[in-house]
Amino acid sequence: MYSRAGGGAQVAAHLTDLDAAVDGLLTCGLSGLSDAAIVETVQRLEMSLRKAAAVGTRLIVESVERSLPDKHDCSTINTFLIATLRLSAGDAARRVAASKKVGTWHHPTGEQLPPDLPATATAQRDGAIGPDHVHEIRGVLGKIPRAVDPAAVEVAEQIRPQALRAGRDPQPNSPGPRPRRRSPTPG
Repeated sequence: MYSRAGGGAQVAAHLTDLDAAVDGLLTCGLSGLSDAAIVETVQRLEMSLRKAAAVGTRLIVESVERSLPDKHDCSTINTFLIATLRLSAGDAARRVAASKKVGTWHHPTGEQLPPDLPATATAQRDGAIGPDHVHEIRGVLGKIPRAVDPAAVEVAEQIRPQALRAGRDPQPNSPGPRPRRRSPTPG
């Protein structure tokens, strides 16, 4: 299935290793881990999932640039993802929209084009942010009027990924520690 040309064997080997790692984690006991080890495991797994989403972005770009939807009788990349991955229409649309902004596309001459949201793309590749963050950043930046100076938009695009990398969430409604509920006082 994978050609040896262009790193196909290497991709296959990485996927085999990934499958083995996930299978190992599925069968590994967790009850013996300390609370700190559970927190670290959740964080490391999340970082890996975020990086995996960045790989998914690369694969969407590659699929479009190779015209795979046409070759599989699909009218769009969205329908291709729905058919090949059994995604919902909404999930496919979100992935494609994100890929258009954080993917590294190529000009027909072969020249590599930088992502529209370079700080966001880098943060996702590093595992600092995930698909939900990319979706949120795209949404916020999409509301900026076209008349705004492009340099200001570029600075705005860097703020959220930098804050998330630093462990700060500038969103006022982000989940955090919940206040303790008080018991109703008998009247």
